[in-house]
Amino acid sequence: MENRLTTSSLIVRPSTPRYPVIIKNPTCNEVISNFRLGDHFFALGLATAFTSGYYYSTYLHKPSTIAWGVFLFPTMYVLSGQRVQQRLRGVSENKKDCAKYGVEFTENITPYNL
Repeated sequence: MENRLTTSSLIVRPSTPRYPVIIKNPTCNEVISNFRLGDHFFALGLATAFTSGYYYSTYLHKPSTIAWGVFLFPTMYVLSGQRVQQRLRGVSENKKDCAKYGVEFTENITPYNL
């Protein structure tokens, strides 16, 4: 049996989100359905920029650029999905999502979440 006093911290920082929580634990379907046009542009824009940079830095080597793109495009969509999930959980600004779901938008400013 392990001793909790030696394995965990006694001081716990309260984690209150700065913005209203719309969905506490969003599922994949909820995250995908809340993608905005800007989230798609973010994913496609970064993936295109990185792939183009890789293409020109490898002196126009097409096979490795295709492999890089196959890896990078889904990765950027996962990153964009993380941004949507943070909005739904109230970690990042979610004024438009609050209006969509009918949740009152209030900003919670405490010393713990600045």
